[in-house]
Amino acid sequence: MPKLTREQLITHCVHGLQDFGYSAVNQENIFTDFVYSQFFIRMLKNGLGEGYDDLIQSLIQEVEEKQSKTL
Repeated sequence: MPKLTREQLITHCVHGLQDFGYSAVNQENIFTDFVYSQFFIRMLKNGLGEGYDDLIQSLIQEVEEKQSKTL
């Protein structure tokens, strides 16, 4: 299984949201915008069990921490 970096995973999710029609999403606001971050968490959770669980869990935690600071 190829190694997946944090940046690659974030970029993949950003591109996925852009393809879905959220053209303003980027690598920063995917963590802080409520709508983007909810989709981001869902996308991350869909990847659990694929061999990147530690990376995915750390990103989910980061999103949740940044969300709690913006509410």
